[in-house]
Order: sequence, then C-alpha cells, then structure tokens
Amino acid sequence: KKKTGTPRYIRFYDVPNDCHLRSHGYVLRLSRKIKDDDHKGRGMKAASTSSSSVAWEGKLKSRSGDRYYTTYRSRDMNSCCEECKDLGEKLEEDLSLDWNSLYSYSKKCKIKDETNLQKLGDVAHHWKDMKDLIENEMGWNTNKDIDIVGGLTVTESVYNGFEVDFDDGDKDDIGMFSVTIWYDSEHDSSLSLSKPNIVELSFRIKSTGEKLEDWKRNTIMKTHAFWDDCANLLHSWIDFSSQTTKTAWVYEYDSEWCSTEKSTSLDDNL
Repeated sequence: KKKTGTPRYIRFYDVPNDCHLRSHGYVLRLSRKIKDDDHKGRGMKAASTSSSSVAWEGKLKSRSGDRYYTTYRSRDMNSCCEECKDLGEKLEEDLSLDWNSLYSYSKKCKIKDETNLQKLGDVAHHWKDMKDLIENEMGWNTNKDIDIVGGLTVTESVYNGFEVDFDDGDKDDIGMFSVTIWYDSEHDSSLSLSKPNIVELSFRIKSTGEKLEDWKRNTIMKTHAFWDDCANLLHSWIDFSSQTTKTAWVYEYDSEWCSTEKSTSLDDNL
C-alpha cells in the first residue's frame, strides 16, 4: 500500500509531432519518487528537467472500450527485458459515474536510466513482447525519436481517503477513495502554496478472487448502489460531459507537440 502524500515526478514519452504511441492506443509513462537531492541547491525547475542517471518506474499501458481487445493486447506487452526489474501488471476497468467503461492493461518495468529511452525501438527492448508488434504488425519505424511529451514533468501527490466495506466485515471486499493532485513541476517551486493544475477523485476496489469476475453477489449489489449514490451526491461537483483526464491534460499542455496528427475521441480517454 503506497504511503499517502509521497510526491513523485511523472513524465510521458511519445514521438514528437505525431504522438505515434497514443494515436495507436498506447501510453508510456515514467515515474519516480522525489528525493532530497532533487532540491539541494537547484530548486524544483532544475530537478524536473535534470537528465541525471536515475532509475524510473516505466509503465506501458494499452486502453480501449473493448475488453477483449485490451485483454488480447496484454500478450504483446507482458515481459520486461532481461536487465529490467519486473514490477508487475494490472488489468482494470475504469468506470465513470455515468456508467461508461474503459478497459486497460498496464505492465511496469524498472528503467535503469531514462536516457535509454530515445527511440521507438527502445520501447520494444524494455517491453520485449512489443518487438513483433512494433516491427511486423504495426510496421512502425523503430528509429523514430521519442521524447518527453510537451517537455513537461509533473509533480504528483496521492492522498488516500476513507475506506468502504461492501461485505460486512470481509477484509477482502474493501474499496478506497483517493485524491490525486498534479502540478507543473517547472513552474511550481512551492507546492504547498500552489494551485494544482488538475485534481482527480477516484475510487478503487480490487478483485480478490482467482478469476477476473469472481465477485460475491453481496459485493456487486452494494457497489452498484453505492456508485449510483456517488453520482447523485457529486453531481454538482463534476462536469459529466467533460473528457479531461490527467493524460489528456499532459498531451494538451503544449498544443503544438502533436501537431501533425490530432488525437481521436478514443485517445482523449487514455
């Protein structure tokens, strides 16, 4: 369980000018905890743009409204390179308050040095099952450069909130609220005094059964009613027509970064 409030840096990588990964349903995100050395004598701006050799947690994600497509795509990104530490994988359903679902599969690999990610071919190296997809199925040019999307480094803090018991004391069927706050690292030298760029309220519950949909009836009925209640309670807080997500905000940070290939409506949900 992650410690609440621990800040970390986040960067997204893609192909400049056409956002090749995102336009094909993939998102590549790197993150690492912020260390004391990041601030000594340099400040937030210098720390956020530093290219020093440090390990990052790399997450490659495929996301779609089609559960079966997403499940199948997991086979293309399920292994880390030999020198990479495997940090696990996750298949999840993202459910909006108006009952729209998106399905995503993500695989985490430890990236020893951020400078090892410079070409599309480097993605195929670190997530080695992607090699055949990139080179043969997609026919992508593996020599295409990749870079930090919009030149943006995000500072993130996640605060875990209260828990909800959906099965009368069963320790497994517990859901949790959390608030994720994102700041533009380069322009926020004092996060405690800064206005966040984007804030996300989310609720998570983990399947504890051996099968993907191995839920108890009591849990299903209670969570369904609970989600309806949340929609009613939060209706005045939330614009249900908005398509803004954390990833969409990053890609829109520099409107010219993906200038030659605009994202589709599906991409806005990645």
